[in-house]
Amino acid sequence: MDTAKAYNVLLHTDTFYGPAVGAAGIVPETVFAFLSLLQTSEAKERFSSLLEEGTLAGQLYALCGLYIIDHEFFKEAVEQYRHLDSEVRTMFGCIASHCKVAELIESASPGAVRLGYPNQSLEEWRKDHQGLVEEYGFELDILGGGYTAVFCEVAKYFPV
Repeated sequence: MDTAKAYNVLLHTDTFYGPAVGAAGIVPETVFAFLSLLQTSEAKERFSSLLEEGTLAGQLYALCGLYIIDHEFFKEAVEQYRHLDSEVRTMFGCIASHCKVAELIESASPGAVRLGYPNQSLEEWRKDHQGLVEEYGFELDILGGGYTAVFCEVAKYFPV
C-alpha cells in the first residue's frame, strides 16, 4: 500500500481493529496501512500528523506507531489519552463493540503486556513472563506496547 493511501486509511478510520477480524480472521486494511506507514522514512511525521488530524481511532493507531518510532514522544503524547472517557468503535475477532479509550490505552489487568523495550516481540515478552501468562493470560493495550507488537507480528506472515 502506498504511503498516501495508508495515511488516508488511518486518517479516516472510525474503528480500532485488532490484527484479525471476522469469522475468517482477515487482517483489516487499517493494520496493513499501519504497517505500511511504519516502514516509510517519514513514519514519525506521518504518525505525528495522524495524532493531530486523525479520527479518534486513527489517533490510537498513531500512538501505536509512535510507540516504536519515537518512544520518548509517545510517552508524552499518550498521557492525554490515559483517562479519556470517550468511546471508540472496536473490532477484535468477530466482536464489534465500543470501548473507552482509556481502557485501550491502559489495561488494569495483572496480565497486561508491558514490553521491556519498543522493538520487543510479543513472543519474547511471553517467554520472559511465562508464569504471569500462565496465571492471568495476557491482555494488550497501547501503553505497554501490546497492540504495537501484535500489529508488527502480522508483518511476519503478510509482508507489506
